[in-house]
Amino acid sequence: AMREVGILSAAYVLALGLELLGAYLAVVYSPRVIPYCREGRFTAFYRRFQSGLLVGCGLLFVCAFVAVRLGASAVLPPQYAVSATAFLILLPGALAALATFPVTLAFVMFARPRFIFSLDLFSVPILVLLYAYAIPRYGALGAACVTSSGRLIKSVITQVAAWRWSGRLTGAALDFVATPPGTMKEAIQPGGVS
Repeated sequence: AMREVGILSAAYVLALGLELLGAYLAVVYSPRVIPYCREGRFTAFYRRFQSGLLVGCGLLFVCAFVAVRLGASAVLPPQYAVSATAFLILLPGALAALATFPVTLAFVMFARPRFIFSLDLFSVPILVLLYAYAIPRYGALGAACVTSSGRLIKSVITQVAAWRWSGRLTGAALDFVATPPGTMKEAIQPGGVS
């Protein structure tokens, strides 16, 4: 059991760098969400930025996959060779987080404050059941599969929702960005984002 924990921990450390990159980008780009919404520039900005980010994540996946396949044995000790496989399994979930953090998450949390919470509330029981099934049978690799799949699915749902809502921004939907702090209303207004 401790060996499986070590394998998964090593893989998480490798994947964490991509998530941290998403967090760093969020510091730069998420403050632009509300001003751009106010100025009516958000939809064009979001779609351009997100398209570039998704292409970048695709390139990162290819590069990381090739690098791990070619160089894992030279970098990792033999007892942690399985960590390379676990990392490749975690990679899509980590890249999904990278693609979601900078702008999508901030926009969705402003446009639909309860959406992320509801998504997590719905997914946690399913993930617990999947972990309960996968870990005893497949160990670290099973845990990595559940983790990565869960993150990837939630990211896709969030990305699709943000893409859809960003295209429906109207004057009514932008009322929330003009509301003083502490009195934020629901962003969902008749005729606005829905």
